Amino acid sequence: QFFVKHRGIFHSFIFLILFSLLLGIFSRTLLFGFLIGYGSHLIIDKIGIKTGSLFETLIFVLFLVFNLVLIGFRVIELL
Repeated sequence: QFFVKHRGIFHSFIFLILFSLLLGIFSRTLLFGFLIGYGSHLIIDKIGIKTGSLFETLIFVLFLVFNLVLIGFRVIELL
């Protein structure tokens, strides 16, 4: 009950772990992105940051910049 009470199994750390194991079989890049995105979402939900707050916006911008930097490194690597 502790792990699945909010929005069901798809909104739990159990799903994060199980789906990460599955993604890890196919792609480490997808695995990394999923862990960062989905994992941070679950953690932010757990600590109770309100939707639409300034803090949520700052976290979004931080992760957006981080993702753009990672994409940039990947593009450079492919050139």
